[in-house]
Amino acid sequence: MNSAALFDLDGTVMDTPAAIVASLTEMITPYGVAHPEPVLRAQIGRPLDSIVDTLLPEATVVDRDEAKQRFRVSFSAQTLPDARHLIHPGVSELLEHLRGNGVAIAIVTSKITPSAIELLLAAGIREAFDTIVGHDQVQYGKPHPDLALLAAARLDVAPAFCVVIGDSTDDIRMGIVAGMPTVGVAWGVSEAAALTDAGANLVAADLNSLTAELDRMLLKTGTSA
Repeated sequence: MNSAALFDLDGTVMDTPAAIVASLTEMITPYGVAHPEPVLRAQIGRPLDSIVDTLLPEATVVDRDEAKQRFRVSFSAQTLPDARHLIHPGVSELLEHLRGNGVAIAIVTSKITPSAIELLLAAGIREAFDTIVGHDQVQYGKPHPDLALLAAARLDVAPAFCVVIGDSTDDIRMGIVAGMPTVGVAWGVSEAAALTDAGANLVAADLNSLTAELDRMLLKTGTSA
């Protein structure tokens, strides 16, 4: 395998933002804290530790641990039973298409690895990915390059021959700093204009355009864009 596709998970592969917002609300409510939905949505794609810092800045160490556990229990309850239906339409076919053409595939996510694997197993698509790289495996998460570079190293693919696919500006910035081409997807948490402003080589409006662009970048003409 000499090329690789590095996918973000929440909002890109799976339609989980609504469950994340609901779980964040459940996480902070016992502490008498409330934040408007735009503030909660802005946390999507960030590591949970950083989210707790932002939403519960006065929390004690014990409160922080309890809050994170409350979030994870709530999120699992909302997503795992129906996980197969949370896969964005066409994503499974895209993954199969890429694998069939020899492209290595990774998940690079701000989730901790066990949580990401649990969700992918419930959705029935764990085996579509050659490696899962979660926030717990690196020192610095998105938008730092660590997640993407670790995935590339595991797949034995040079960064220039990897493409980062994500729905947030941090995904795009991570890919750029890692020396990788980037494709934003317009069905997640960030607007297309924000993804373009962050430096995405392209923003795909739908799965058809994403498939066509990945074919061009990974299968036909390399990753130059």
